[in-house]
Amino acid sequence: MSLDGERIATLYNGEAVSREIPPGSHTVRLNNTLVWKTIHLDLKPGEHAEYQIANKAGRMVLPFLAVMGVAPLYLIVKKL
Repeated sequence: MSLDGERIATLYNGEAVSREIPPGSHTVRLNNTLVWKTIHLDLKPGEHAEYQIANKAGRMVLPFLAVMGVAPLYLIVKKL
């Protein structure tokens, strides 16, 4: 996970990160090695942004697991 180009965290299951940032435009980049997501924030003074991030298996997970032993996970980002 990076904020405005600066790496700020590597999150594992159940972990969270919190950061105070100045008001204005910011870019958050998330990835699970295979899938990348970008969130653009435009925060006003005193505004709070909170997101929930998760890996989700797609429909083709079982065939991939059976053949290759690994399967792609999609990155889900939900604003709270």
